[in-house]
This record gives sequence, structure tokens and C-alpha cells, in this order.
Amino acid sequence: MTRSPKESRNHHYVPQSALRRFSIGGLRKQVWVFDKATGRSFKSAIADAGSETDYNRLTRRDGTTVNAETAFGPIDDQLAAIGDRLQTTRSVAGIEPAFKAQIADAAAVQFLRTPLVRSTLRSVPRQMMERMAEMGFASAPEDEVDDEEARRQSMALIAERTDIAQALFDKDLLLIEPAGSCRVWTSDHPVLRQTRAPNGDLGFRALGVHIYLPIAADLLLAFICPSYLASLRRMPLETMLIDTAVRDEAIASREALATGRPLRHSDGKITRFNLAQIGNSRRFVYADQDGFTVALSKTAAGPRRPEVRESLVQMGRLGEGPGRSSGITREGQWLVLYGAQVEVIPIRWNPDARQAEAETDLPQLLHDVLKRGPFTVADLYDDGHALRHIGGGVDVEILSTGSTTRFRVVHADPGLRALDEQLDQG
Repeated sequence: MTRSPKESRNHHYVPQSALRRFSIGGLRKQVWVFDKATGRSFKSAIADAGSETDYNRLTRRDGTTVNAETAFGPIDDQLAAIGDRLQTTRSVAGIEPAFKAQIADAAAVQFLRTPLVRSTLRSVPRQMMERMAEMGFASAPEDEVDDEEARRQSMALIAERTDIAQALFDKDLLLIEPAGSCRVWTSDHPVLRQTRAPNGDLGFRALGVHIYLPIAADLLLAFICPSYLASLRRMPLETMLIDTAVRDEAIASREALATGRPLRHSDGKITRFNLAQIGNSRRFVYADQDGFTVALSKTAAGPRRPEVRESLVQMGRLGEGPGRSSGITREGQWLVLYGAQVEVIPIRWNPDARQAEAETDLPQLLHDVLKRGPFTVADLYDDGHALRHIGGGVDVEILSTGSTTRFRVVHADPGLRALDEQLDQG
């Protein structure tokens, strides 16, 4: 294929229209860039940031080449229009389905088009071959995925993005804006997934998963699992005896989700999001101010340079447990019940007791949760590590009540419950 004389070789995986909303001084010309590989920050022209030479040029299996850069023109224009509207209206109230579908589609494309997705497509087969080699199995050269094959596969994923876009469409939209001086950052893999559930499942359709897309230095768009608003509406937040700051934030979240107006986040919460954006990125982070070193100095690890990320998926060694999930952040012991939504209850678990026996200091919370059954799965965690998993339908049997409630989690199926009892008796 012969290149047109005017054909650009500088291909963007983060559109310039998106980066302009993070420009220095709002001048839409330059951004600050943090490079995880060197630990340095520097200014860059927006035309050069978020791009690679010939990034969207690929070779077909018949040997012909194609420049797919122009194919992203319409979706980039759509993303620009989305950003213009959200920045101007500062609201998602009464949003029409067609516009919400455009938002979901643009976010799905932005998630799939990045270098981290391509390196993941190369990394996962390589990890699999390494694990198999450890077990004594030789791999064939054709099992490897080279750069060209990763390009083809990533383009195929983008073309087949309907499921991801639909999962995003099915979530509740929430706008978040800084309440203080802290600014929102974006990156070379800006679509960030987080979960409220301790099991770390980050699937787009998993219960409790929220997805975040930075729109501008003063605006963040979130796709919120519908179970979250349903949970907030059921709780008597105004009368609950909980920490005042926690209660006020929950009430503000409920109101923002119900009204479509932005939820205002403190500098501390915006900083935590920005640090998550560093961890989520492959290599580069973009902002309108050079605050990277200061933010990193506030982490538990101190100003240690973050590592370049090569894969969205890490494969454990065969025969070993997966270890602590990167999505698990809660310390302490927890019971997680999966039904119409994710229910999380703080507990104390007795590992020596028959079956899964525990107690909680929040009996009313447990009582309210049980009314929302039935539940298909129960997981018990200790500082993020799985203690026990019960699937195939579960029941919670109350053993005693008082200031604390003692209970056990059992199989809903009588036959499986009887088998468990026999096994516990030796």
C-alpha cells in the first residue's frame, strides 16, 4: 500500500480532542506528562501525546497493509461532542437514550484501543506458555502472538465491542467534579474499573463494578452499578449511627445519582483516583499541572517509581491459589453474599467451627440483608484473602441473637448441606 503524501504517521490512542481538556492553562496546546518508565514529568504538545508512529497501521494476513487511523475519526468526533456537552451542562439528568448509547460506545472504544490492551494480547499467551513450561510442556512457535497479530486482534475487539458498550449503557451515569484545588488526570489507558465487592471481579457486568472515564481536568464521568443506588435508597442513611463523613458522602452520592447533578469530591478522593489512574495506565499519565511527584509522595510506599504495566491480566502458577486480588482493598473479615446485588457484612469468623460459622456486631444490617435474598454464592474474606467459598445457592442460619448475632452460612440444597455436615464430623 502506497502512503498518501498527506497521510499522517502520528496515530493517537488517546484522541487529541480528549487531551485538550487536560491542557496546561486551558490553552489546548500542551499537557504535562508523567512517564512511569523514567519517573520524570515533562511538557508535551498535545499533537505528540497519547500517540505512536504508525500505531493504527496493520498488515493483513494476505500481506497488504491498511491505515486504520481514519476509521477512528467519527468516534473521536463523537467523543469530542460528548465532552463539550457534559462540560457545558454539568448534568446527566434526563439524558436521552441515544446520547447515552454514544457515551457508552465511545468509552468502550477508548478502553479497547490502548497500548495496554495490545500488550495484554501478547502477554497472556506468553504467560500461559511460561506456566506450561514450568510443568514440563514445550510450546510451539505458532503459539506466540507477535505485534502484528496483536494489532489485528485489538482491531477485531473494537469492531466487536457491542457487549462492553451495552454493559456500560446499562449502568447509571454519574458526574464527579473536584470540590477543591486538586485536578483530574487521564492516561494512556484512561478507562478505570473499580469494584465495591471484595472478590476483585472487574468484569464490565459484574455486580458492584464501577467504571470511570476522565472527561476533563475538572470533570469525571462514572458508570455506576445500578445495585449501588438501590442499596443507598434502602438504607435509612439520615438516622444510621455511622461516621458522619461516611453518612454525608452516601447521602450526597444518592442525591447525585437521583438528580443527575455532579457529585463533588474532596482533594483527597480526587488524589486517590489520580493515583489509581497511574496504576491503571501502561506508561504515561497526562494532566494540566505537574503534581505527579507530590501525589506519589502521599502513598504508603512513598515516592517510589510506579512500574510500567504490560498486562491487564496476571496468570498465577499452576497449582497455586490466585493470591490477593488487586481489586480487594478492605482489611478485616467480611461475608459477601451475591444475589440481586452484592451484600457486604463485617464479621468475625471462627475457622475451627463446624461449617462456616461467624458473628457480626451489626445484627440489624444482617437482618436487612437477609430480607433481600435469595443468594447464589457466599464468600468469606480475611484482609482480602478468601477464607471460604460456597456456591450453588446459600442460606444463612441464625444461631443466636443479642448485641451480636451468631450465624452460619450453609448450602441451600439439603443434600449438599448434609454432605458438609458429614465431612465436618470426620
